[in-house]
Amino acid sequence: MKSPGTRAAAIFSLIALAGVFLACETKKTVSPANPSQENYDLAAELKLLDDTFRIDIETIQVTYDFFPDELQVRGFARLTFKMRPGQSRALIHFDPGWRDNAIDSIALDGEALSYSDSNDVNIREFDGTIQKAIEFERDLAQEGFHLLETSFHLNVQGRYPRFVSEVEDGMGRGNEELFPTINTPHELARHQLTFRIHGGKRYEMVGSGIVESSAAGDVQTWTLDTLRPISSYTVLFALMPKEDVDVGERVINGVPVKMMTYKGTASISAGLDLLEGWLPQLAADFGPFPAPRIGVFLVRSGGMEYYGGTISAMSALKHEIFHNYFGCSCIARTFRDSWWDEGMAHWYVDYNKGTNVVPIAEDFYSNVISGRSPIALGWDARAYEVGAKILQYIGQRIGGAQAVTGFLRHLYETRVFSPFNAMELADDLLSYSGLDLHAQFLRWLYSHEDGPAVPASSLKTFDLTPSGEILKKYQTGLR
Repeated sequence: MKSPGTRAAAIFSLIALAGVFLACETKKTVSPANPSQENYDLAAELKLLDDTFRIDIETIQVTYDFFPDELQVRGFARLTFKMRPGQSRALIHFDPGWRDNAIDSIALDGEALSYSDSNDVNIREFDGTIQKAIEFERDLAQEGFHLLETSFHLNVQGRYPRFVSEVEDGMGRGNEELFPTINTPHELARHQLTFRIHGGKRYEMVGSGIVESSAAGDVQTWTLDTLRPISSYTVLFALMPKEDVDVGERVINGVPVKMMTYKGTASISAGLDLLEGWLPQLAADFGPFPAPRIGVFLVRSGGMEYYGGTISAMSALKHEIFHNYFGCSCIARTFRDSWWDEGMAHWYVDYNKGTNVVPIAEDFYSNVISGRSPIALGWDARAYEVGAKILQYIGQRIGGAQAVTGFLRHLYETRVFSPFNAMELADDLLSYSGLDLHAQFLRWLYSHEDGPAVPASSLKTFDLTPSGEILKKYQTGLR
């Protein structure tokens, strides 16, 4: 997410960035002789994740009927899933369900449940996270797949008739705002979404995976298929009125790219030209692009990475596309482990493979990870600077920037779509290079004595506001 930008041109608010950098540069090397660390235990972490999230989703299939004139969406979702070992009661994350009473019907393995009956459905909370889950009060077999079917309704926010996946991973807010899922990075599912747009107005769309359109009468249909299992919070879709956007397409380094922006906002040709140089560099360093196509919605400021695409300003575009390798395909096990994909992006893109980065000090300590529960939402904004400095330290020890890039390629090739945490990253570094940083990782990332965490939600994300000229016709009813 949200590149902090180069030193020459910050992508986000300089005030917010100053707070991040200040937090990274204070109280760093004046650590106690033996700072206590979290008692790291991978088995305990995995059990906590299983006890909290309970199911593994195979497929998420959703059909949306979008009524732009009414700013209404009606959805129907089918989730196929298995119970995790030792679990018997399924749950999902779907925030409009518990917050806005948006669920109209639910059936579990063919049995109709009443959302208002606590014998059928309850809302659960878990220590360490503000995320709420919808639990179904039926004991399910661990063997075989189960089917959840639910119909629901959503309201489009504001007066502008767009339908967009507005993810903010710094807050841990994902697509549980738009469809039932499990909101944690390590939960991977194939997503197949259908959008039926009613009323005759034509729309354009960019999204993750394969995106295709058709029309019949006054209904236009777009379909999206990620083809492979991915994290739900990395699924992109952006549906915009066709009359309000510019669109360009080009095949770059063998990858079809579709780019869209509000009229008068950004240059499609400049964006495509930027990727002409960037995609070959990423492929040379890390391998073929991990998605079949790329969809980009260019905005004025900010950015967010998604699988096979991004919503991004031009200044953040390189950073967000880099995340397709590290963040969307090479995946953190928990939100708090996103320190490494943000640190990698900051080191590789914003610092140009570590140019002018000071390596992290041996006696540095922080609670970048231990300041949060493994099931907490979001991650610590110090991730950018701390992660970049750790990579620079690794380069100092194993042979410089190209050696670090070689390690990242190895990490991508061996860990792609196999989520891992910080200490597993240290395992991989040891096996790859012989450099053992387990003790340093505990001190640098898992200490308890450091100051308060810096919430990544303090960073500005993308701005989807159309121009005043575009908004005017909707605000005055001239649709």
